[in-house]
Order: sequence, then C-alpha cells, then structure tokens
Amino acid sequence: MTDAEEPALCYIVCDEAWYRDSDPTEPDPTITVEYGYASGGCVWEFTVVEVPNIGVQVRIFDDAFAAFGHFPDLFERLALLRPGSLVEVRDILDDLGVSDVTARVSPYAEDRP
Repeated sequence: MTDAEEPALCYIVCDEAWYRDSDPTEPDPTITVEYGYASGGCVWEFTVVEVPNIGVQVRIFDDAFAAFGHFPDLFERLALLRPGSLVEVRDILDDLGVSDVTARVSPYAEDRP
C-alpha cells in the first residue's frame, strides 16, 4: 500500500488461481472478497464458500465486520437472490462491478512458443 493508494473492491476465485494446488486449507470451492490495495494488503476480506449438500456460506471474522457497512449491496443481493452456487455469487459480484483479480497464470511460468 502506498500513502495515496485507495482500496478497491475485488474478488479472487480461489479454485482458478494458479497457486490453488498448494493451498489445501479450504477444500471447498471458495471466492475471497476483499477491500484491498493493488500493491497488496487489504482493509478487510471474507470468503464465500460452496459447501456440498449444504449451500453457500459467507465466512467472516470479526475484524472484517466493516464489510457489512462498506458493501451493503452485496449482502442485500445475497439475501434477495439466495444464490445456490459460487457461479451465481460471481455473477452478483460482476453485476455490482467488483473486479476479478484472480491470478490465473503463475508469474513463474515459462513462456512457451
């Protein structure tokens, strides 16, 4: 984060990230939503998880409760639309103009012809 940098809403589709196989801590499909800085770090973050045979869950720690005030449109849409999958959650995020910042290509990948 730089002094002049403003945070922005963004999300990461964890199962599509290049590093997914190296992070076995969340076995269920997950999207991380954050109010973060392009240079790294965030004000808050929470996860939306698709749990098999249960549904979609929002997982948020107390240090990120500010998300309810910063991003009420998302929580209103989740309550209204009751998405049953992460695809539907992603559609809501896209419709709200939230940026997908998922790193799908490894910065260590070799360029191949």
